[in-house]
Amino acid sequence: MFIGILLAMGLLPLLLGFFLNRYMMNLAVATPVLLGAAILLLALWGAVSFLAVRAGNGMGKVLALLHLIPLLALALVLVQLVVLGSFFPNPLGIWPQLYYLPLMEVGFRLVRWSGSMALAYAACFLLLAAASLAGCALGRRKK
Repeated sequence: MFIGILLAMGLLPLLLGFFLNRYMMNLAVATPVLLGAAILLLALWGAVSFLAVRAGNGMGKVLALLHLIPLLALALVLVQLVVLGSFFPNPLGIWPQLYYLPLMEVGFRLVRWSGSMALAYAACFLLLAAASLAGCALGRRKK
């Protein structure tokens, strides 16, 4: 049960990315919404980790299960960007981009100096990992 819940929570950024994409396409507004979405997603990501550790699960297990899907999405994006040089025009190309859409504003700000999309996606993954690590650490400390 726990494994399924954490894997399902790993799809949270994709769900938020779909809603953000629809919102931005309809209203043509991006930056304020993306910043708020990034803060919300990182807070939720940390809260999921916090609650999972508080429920008695190991920190390593929580981190591994929660980051399985983000790691797969990052791998798909990096293969398309670095190896192929373009995104697939199908769900395998679109879904990983939508997965990281809520964090892209912050990711690009962090690696503004490089101008690299691959580094921006990697920064988004690291933001998720940092939020989860913080949630796990708080969950262990409060026990």
